[in-house]
Amino acid sequence: MANHLGLKINMKKTKIIKLSNEFIFLKKKISITENGKIYMKILPRSINIMRRKLKKLYKKMTEGIVSYIDIETAYQSWRSYVLKYNSYNSIKSMDKLYHELYKNYLTKNIFWTYSVMEEK
Repeated sequence: MANHLGLKINMKKTKIIKLSNEFIFLKKKISITENGKIYMKILPRSINIMRRKLKKLYKKMTEGIVSYIDIETAYQSWRSYVLKYNSYNSIKSMDKLYHELYKNYLTKNIFWTYSVMEEK
């Protein structure tokens, strides 16, 4: 079938598995339940990378290399990306870290902080 479509399959990179097994595709862990519901979660490694990035950006901000607006834009972009997946608790913990690091710089009209506000 691949030859018919003009595709070349690299046998070293291609792996055929049952869909009932959990697998990783494009940095997302994908699993399918018995009733056919698809769950997609972001990998813990990706979350750790963003945690480290926020801490490094905070250090750069205090040194005057990066502005807070740039950091807020980067975090909102990452957060919007992760919202598509079943990662509510991950977002909640990242929001908490973000608020701890940048509490003195936050504006009152931040609309995406619902998960941290629920805890108070």
